[in-house]
Amino acid sequence: MPVINGSVVLSGWTNSAEGKFYLDYTGTCEGLLQDGLPLTRASTSELLDGSWYFDGARIYYKPTTGSASDHSVEGCKLTVVQILAQNYVTLKNIAFYGGAGIGVGVVNSSNIQIINCTITANAWAGIGIKNDPTKAGSPSSNILIQGNTIGWNGNGIYLISENGAAGLEKINVVENVVEYNDFNEVWKHKTLDGHGLGVQNTSNSYFGKNEFRYNNTGPIIWTSLDRRSDNNIIARNYSHHNQKFGMALTGEGQDNSSNNRWIYNIITDNGSRDGFDGGLRINRSNRGKNFFIHNTLARNDVNIYLYSLTDYAIISKNISFSPLSFHVLLEVPLSQNIFAENLYFPDGTGLFGIQLLRTLNFAGWRAQTGGEKGSSVGDPLFADTSLTRPEHFVPSPASPAWIKLLPPVGARPKSGPFSVTTLEPDLPLEYNVDYFGQTPGNAPFRGAIQGSLQ
Repeated sequence: MPVINGSVVLSGWTNSAEGKFYLDYTGTCEGLLQDGLPLTRASTSELLDGSWYFDGARIYYKPTTGSASDHSVEGCKLTVVQILAQNYVTLKNIAFYGGAGIGVGVVNSSNIQIINCTITANAWAGIGIKNDPTKAGSPSSNILIQGNTIGWNGNGIYLISENGAAGLEKINVVENVVEYNDFNEVWKHKTLDGHGLGVQNTSNSYFGKNEFRYNNTGPIIWTSLDRRSDNNIIARNYSHHNQKFGMALTGEGQDNSSNNRWIYNIITDNGSRDGFDGGLRINRSNRGKNFFIHNTLARNDVNIYLYSLTDYAIISKNISFSPLSFHVLLEVPLSQNIFAENLYFPDGTGLFGIQLLRTLNFAGWRAQTGGEKGSSVGDPLFADTSLTRPEHFVPSPASPAWIKLLPPVGARPKSGPFSVTTLEPDLPLEYNVDYFGQTPGNAPFRGAIQGSLQ
């Protein structure tokens, strides 16, 4: 696989004292990579809270082991690839590494494919898709990001439209492995987000069958005060061991996102920061309704957390299993949010909370909220209780999940690791079949770069 490299090799270090080294350097250095992985930037040249620091003239470096000469050390210096005001471009089977900003940036461009690439150690994001009214070109749309490995960047994939730009449309992110992005906030000097997938001001898009693991956060939809995020589908993803939350819906203001559907996702083992992050975090008031249905949540800090201004969320037919703190925690009144036909296990005092009342069991939770019509407590009887792979989350034939959560009798469960609790989601044809006509080989993409730098 050919590599497009934005980094520069750094050598000739001078040993200063106590395992610290310095190098006089001219140019940009947005990150320091040791043996291919990013190091945390310190706040000063004393290196008390990190492993490197650049003052504009000299780089200071403290190796994690041994001396500077024991490691390959690189600085993130150059832009890797930016596609600006271009259409019908394919990037396939290429590695993008060590960029000062974004590994692959797409601005005001459409009909773009990024397929089977490895995108690592880029300072702000692995892939960035953007609408920018100050630059040439038309709004970005019809973009396919499929089958890539995206790791150790500031953010994994980030979708954004700037103020004054049209929102992004028809972005399809499928079958990617997104891992270790801003892990332990190693890129905090470049980003305050650290999302595996950050979706901002985006509509009519599909995010499916991805694995998000060991990122600062999993996928999140965030909407600006005067913008919209509508009609997105987040389906059949496996989001686990992310340090803050597994998935989230949030933003500024209210009533600016609706009909987003989070369905058939596995959200497990998320939240290690403060005990109140965890699995699914919902943080907006939207009269247009958003749907959280047929998800499996297990061993998160808080499996389902409605944080602030939350209203008109439909939370139904989910499995919540063995949370570290709460099955459900509401920081707000139940209001117009609907909980129904969910399956919880185990039950116990203090596993449900609403505002300051945080000592409830399931019966107390149901009495306080007046919700949970058709919900119950029961062991889902997962196929393998280690729950370390997606297929482990399939309930056994004796599980109450097949009674409580399935569509009508006669429907057959699909096989495969990402159809977990029930059937394939009932998605519109354009989401479920051809990713808006962009399945590889299905369109005459021009300017294709497939395993070469031509």
